[in-house]
Amino acid sequence: MAAHVRRQIRFGPYEVDVSAGEIRKHGRRVRLQEKPFRILEALLEYPGEVVGRDELRARLWPADTFVDFDTGLNSAVNKVRRALGDSAAHPVYVETLGRRGYRFRAPVEAPEAPPPAGGPVPSPPAITSLAVLPLANLSGDERETYFCDGMTEALIAQIAGIRALRVISRQSIVRYKDSRMPLPAIARELRVDGLIGGSVLRDGGRVRIGVQLVEGATDRHVWNGRWERELQDVLVIQSEIATAVARAVAAAITDDEQSRLARARDIDPTAYDLYLKGRYFWRSRTREGLLRSVEYYRKALALDPQFALAHAAEAESLGPLGYLAFVPPGESSPAMRAAATRALAIDPSLVEGLTALGACEAFHEWRWRDSEEHFKRAIAVNPNYSTAFLWYGKALEIEGRFDESLAATRRGVALDPLSLRARAALAWALCMNGDADEGLHEFDSVLELDPHNFFGLRDRAVVHASSGRPGEAAAAFVSTNELGSLVHALAVDGRRAGACDVLARLEAASRDVYISPLQFAVAYLGLEQTERVWATLERGVDTRAVDLAGVRVDPRFASLRGDARFDAVLARMGLPPSR
Repeated sequence: MAAHVRRQIRFGPYEVDVSAGEIRKHGRRVRLQEKPFRILEALLEYPGEVVGRDELRARLWPADTFVDFDTGLNSAVNKVRRALGDSAAHPVYVETLGRRGYRFRAPVEAPEAPPPAGGPVPSPPAITSLAVLPLANLSGDERETYFCDGMTEALIAQIAGIRALRVISRQSIVRYKDSRMPLPAIARELRVDGLIGGSVLRDGGRVRIGVQLVEGATDRHVWNGRWERELQDVLVIQSEIATAVARAVAAAITDDEQSRLARARDIDPTAYDLYLKGRYFWRSRTREGLLRSVEYYRKALALDPQFALAHAAEAESLGPLGYLAFVPPGESSPAMRAAATRALAIDPSLVEGLTALGACEAFHEWRWRDSEEHFKRAIAVNPNYSTAFLWYGKALEIEGRFDESLAATRRGVALDPLSLRARAALAWALCMNGDADEGLHEFDSVLELDPHNFFGLRDRAVVHASSGRPGEAAAAFVSTNELGSLVHALAVDGRRAGACDVLARLEAASRDVYISPLQFAVAYLGLEQTERVWATLERGVDTRAVDLAGVRVDPRFASLRGDARFDAVLARMGLPPSR
């Protein structure tokens, strides 16, 4: 991946500064245009290996560019040779291999940092934490973005399965896509020892992946590798890369981890492509995106019913479809359990399947002890899966185990430190744990980075609505389009007429689309229509509304705590009495 190759590389009398785009010979700058420099950069990524002409063309020209590729490529390579004083007939640096491509022949090295004054050169620090930076799309075709993003996510998941390593989750590395930020700065931001960069190219029925591992603090090159196989071998490639990375950093691989990596199998290329498209739409967290992701997963599974990851991914999409009340619980909950169960029947140690089943049992089925067992099992299998910690933290919070909830949430954030979703979860957990000032500060930080972040807006508004700032809450609920919460905020703010108007809109909308009983309960609560609150809560329990269990800790329902009727509602959800 050009944006993340180590910064300085030496060969012969030359030194290449990739970040600056410069070549120097004995300290004096050698002029080289951008496209020839990118050719040299690509060759230096894989010294001693053949870099194909198609791969080099993809780096230089987008897929929809109409030029004479052969002439342009030959011209660029010749300019590299002239800059290096090289020749095609007797190559010292750049060798032509017929129509296959080119190879950089000379040994290369990364300059070592100068030794500290008065002391020996320290040994390099051990690498025990890693971030996989977004793989570069060498095709130049924007339509391949989902494939490259999916390959990055899959590679992170495979390496994260090695418990001896701490691996940063995907959401925190997205911001570094196409970044020219120096690697040490990225490593400092993510608090990791090592960084993995690379590139991917899908060409017909084959896939080519190149990866490099560098020491984060120094840019020191540690290891690189390259794989080119048929697309059906893509899962095997990912396992091989994970194993190679572990060996490169001398990380211990347990017997069960080795067994998991060895179980990688061939996959139907079309099924895998459909799965990656599903992951692409899943990331949107919108109703339409989640529904499309489920559609793609089911198409993939029709081609390959033994594709455990696709079953787990379907469950992971059905979860938010339920708890965000995009679909009725009858459509999300049974299907989520079925998908998670099928995933675990194929692979009992699949962390995504264990986490999805834990979430289903907690938020959809209110089977809290079964849920905790599966969350703990997921964390034991893969302590790098941030989603498991975040969802487990939410389940602990609903039960009133606030200290444990905050600890789990903090661990999830540590694994995904730049994810705004994770940081919003931390902000809420802080508020629930009695530290509203720090929690609101964290919410403000999230919304400073993304003023439209749904969870930041919604959850901060809930806190505001119950702490004397209902006007601010109302403005946020307009943005998130949560009409029941808007009714509550307006009513508490003294704008009863406006609240009643919004309630009429909510009731009208419910005749056409699913509206969770929770939205009606919170609306009636704001309007002080107490009997309607009780009736709506009972209806929510009867229909197993996925978002209902949160009422136990929702600060807007604080006035009901201690009421026998409220505790009876909680008991029906398997929850302890309110405090």
